[in-house]
Amino acid sequence: MTERDERIHSFGSDCTPAQLLTPRLLLRPFCEADIPELVPLINDFRVTGRLGRVPFPYSKADAEFFLRQVCPSVDNVTLAITCRTSRALMGCVSLHGLVAEPRRMGEIGYWIAFMYWGKGFATEAATGLLRFAFSESSPLALDVVRGAHFVDNPNSGRVQQKLGFVYDAQETASLKDGGESSLPRMACLARGGKEFATRTLWLTREQFARRQQEMMDIMAAREPENCSQTSHPPPKAEGTGLGRTDDPSPTTTLDEGPTDAK
Repeated sequence: MTERDERIHSFGSDCTPAQLLTPRLLLRPFCEADIPELVPLINDFRVTGRLGRVPFPYSKADAEFFLRQVCPSVDNVTLAITCRTSRALMGCVSLHGLVAEPRRMGEIGYWIAFMYWGKGFATEAATGLLRFAFSESSPLALDVVRGAHFVDNPNSGRVQQKLGFVYDAQETASLKDGGESSLPRMACLARGGKEFATRTLWLTREQFARRQQEMMDIMAAREPENCSQTSHPPPKAEGTGLGRTDDPSPTTTLDEGPTDAK
């Protein structure tokens, strides 16, 4: 067992909760029965074009690989975002790259299907998972969570800031001195593997605690039925063909859409 394996396994064999509830959402593990809903929701370039490691087009084979190889991985907690009232699948939220030493940390990721953009569901889902992750009674009990987004997707940064995330100070200084070329870059599989500049953000347990009550008050004021009353038609899938990724779960997303960086 490598040093990294030992750091991961110190969390225990499985840290995935059976379910997490927020005012409008139910977060729970993915299952094979989700595949018919999952494929058309994520097979949309408006979603995958802001994610790093998700192919486009997205096929049933990709979904099967995701459920059988990615979700069970010991270094991540990956949950389906579903409507609390209708149980409809809406997206995905995850913590991946989990390590327990020297600090207990992971990276947040989430995406929301296009028909549900603009209603605060990504923020609500991320808040629910972060509450679990930072709780001292949780098997994770994280100290810090990393976030990231492509520079050409600034809305994602604003959503993460709403959650309490703060931009990496060293990157911010480099950006001021050297421009975008000084930032780290990440490939976007859905955009032909081309690399794009990314920004990194950090959230500590203490920072999240200061934001938690305010965020929960906002979510509690919303109507629980909103997620089952969307008037948007399902997004059309464009193109055909197979794609394969080592991790179809995203690295970050925004309230009105997705993003990624890792």
